[in-house]
Amino acid sequence: MSDGRSNGCSKTVVVLGGAYGGAHSEDWRVILIDRNSCPWLTIPDVYILPRLAVLPGHEHKAFIPYDNVFLLENTRHLFLRAHPTCYREKQKIIEQASSVLVVGGGALGIQFATDIASVHPEKQVTLLHSRGQLLPRFDEAMHSEILQALESMNVDVILGERLDLASLEKKPEKRNALGQRVARTLKGREIAADLLLLCTGQAPNTHLLRDMDPVTIDPATYMAHVLRTLQLGVLSPVPVASSEPSPPASQPASREPESATTLEAALEQLALADLEVAADDNRDDEASELKDDDGSEPEELEQTPYPHIFAVGDAADAFGAIAAGYNAYFQGEVAARNVLRLIRNEGKTEQEPLELYTPGAPAIKVSLGLTKNVYQSNGVIGTNDNNPEDLQAASMWPFFGVKVEDEAQMFA
Repeated sequence: MSDGRSNGCSKTVVVLGGAYGGAHSEDWRVILIDRNSCPWLTIPDVYILPRLAVLPGHEHKAFIPYDNVFLLENTRHLFLRAHPTCYREKQKIIEQASSVLVVGGGALGIQFATDIASVHPEKQVTLLHSRGQLLPRFDEAMHSEILQALESMNVDVILGERLDLASLEKKPEKRNALGQRVARTLKGREIAADLLLLCTGQAPNTHLLRDMDPVTIDPATYMAHVLRTLQLGVLSPVPVASSEPSPPASQPASREPESATTLEAALEQLALADLEVAADDNRDDEASELKDDDGSEPEELEQTPYPHIFAVGDAADAFGAIAAGYNAYFQGEVAARNVLRLIRNEGKTEQEPLELYTPGAPAIKVSLGLTKNVYQSNGVIGTNDNNPEDLQAASMWPFFGVKVEDEAQMFA
């Protein structure tokens, strides 16, 4: 592998993951590593993917082609395109189910329930949520608006009951006389459905960091511990309580074996918060310089043995920031600027301080059927009834270098 000098760069930055946080980078030689063979063919318009599994006719719009993949002399530009047949297969599965149970009242579950009810009003759709409020991290008015929309679409909403996963693991599967799968809540309620959609969030894939150093990862959430600079940090050890009396002050106290900090399980993932909501409003709130709001010097910053490793997006335990694309985007901006500052600081006596990340207020936009959505931004809650069915997919293409002047350009 080249050392980075052949193209005029003296530094190399490796980015693991090519979504909202990872794809946003600065100059220098950047190597992007993603588990997908063509990450930008599927990742950029991730918010439209649930709709593609329900509504036919727009599958191609989420697959953004690569341009100029091979920059060889005397060759034409090469476009790589994907054929989204997988979404047509998912559409058929939903079409064939007469009843659907959606588990999880976060943004993803709400979108699936309302999309299915809108496209297939003849189907029996049930939304099961373990808490008493939908989207509990947001204003209660959001819950009220969403609940009203669900009820208007004849979606059966069950709140305050958690799915008993053990009821799904039993073999053979329990089915009723109609052949529907029967799930059970922890309270004993049984719900029968032809199709079960689990929308209860997922754990980030941080095994690489855990294998490198286990104390960089919270064992309860699998999230990476980060500093305000978004550099990878290590969890502080938690002292183990002892029933033995404390030693006299003149004697050094012996220490119990260290154990990694265990935090509470992460709040449910919100998959549909999108870039266009409050992006401009929150931009100034996303990062601050190395000073407190009142202008005073901040407390001593946490130190890390891994100053050249940064974590952003869903993998980072970023001070309460919700798992949303716009947060990953702004975190990527802060991390990229701090990488450049580290590079500029090398060999200098006077060090340029790194930028600190501060999450903005939670913001979200959730679709409620094909044309309506509800949003919360900077404390303002509102609805929109004139949304396009494709969720403005074309607006994402220029973000990755492809300008769309006509919808025909988006076909594979």
